Amino acid sequence: MELDPMVCQYNSTLRTLLDKQAPLKSKTFPVRKMISWFSDEIENARQQRRKRESLWRRPLLTGHRQMYQAQKRLLNNLMNSEKAKFLNDKMVSYAGNQSTLFKTVDGLLHRKAVQSLPAQNNIQELADRFIKYFISKIVIIRQVLDTSFQ
Repeated sequence: MELDPMVCQYNSTLRTLLDKQAPLKSKTFPVRKMISWFSDEIENARQQRRKRESLWRRPLLTGHRQMYQAQKRLLNNLMNSEKAKFLNDKMVSYAGNQSTLFKTVDGLLHRKAVQSLPAQNNIQELADRFIKYFISKIVIIRQVLDTSFQ
């Protein structure tokens, strides 16, 4: 009896059973864009926080919880200061350009553009309303000018 066909049959049987009982699954992870203010210092502080959290979760010493909380506060303060510095530099760089500055602030505050036209189903009716409004304004201005020159 030859060994190669038996090994092939053994492998194919195992693969069939494995595919049936535990099929191969693929996972997709979202690709997030890099945050501009995120630095290596913040990444190292996050790693330290994770290490201290895992130590705290193991019931060894009571001081691990305080170490974890101190590292968590340090990381939060570091992230807040880096983000504030980044945003401050961005605002200073846009100081001469009001339009870009306001667009940036609106983006940071997640503001949506406000609809400037009133809601109207019929565009022609909306245009007629605008015409009537501006004609009435012109008439009023002319009346005021006429009475002031007399």
